[in-house]
Amino acid sequence: MERISKEDLELLHGKMIAEKELTILGFKNKLKFEIYDGFAYCPNYRGSEYCMKFPKIEFVNKSSEMQDEIREYMNLDEKDDITIYEILQTFNEMARDGVRIEYDKKSKHYKEKPIWK
Repeated sequence: MERISKEDLELLHGKMIAEKELTILGFKNKLKFEIYDGFAYCPNYRGSEYCMKFPKIEFVNKSSEMQDEIREYMNLDEKDDITIYEILQTFNEMARDGVRIEYDKKSKHYKEKPIWK
């Protein structure tokens, strides 16, 4: 699979914020992601492409309910700043090779996530 170019990603999501190795539940090794506002991209981990989408910081800044949920999930104080990293950890949807996936606690593996319930 051909990677999505950084230029195209920056057109859609703005300037890349960071390249960071992230610990992801269910993976033995860290995955290296390019992180944008609302999107994280790992072009190649063991032959697969991984994407995570999450709310943009501007949206979260306008929602006290989302801020409260992030603070509760991340165990943050009221005075602590919420960054893209806390948003990503709290509200992410992940896809592998274009297919949405979710972690199954029973099997301890990822499975395809149905789009419609």
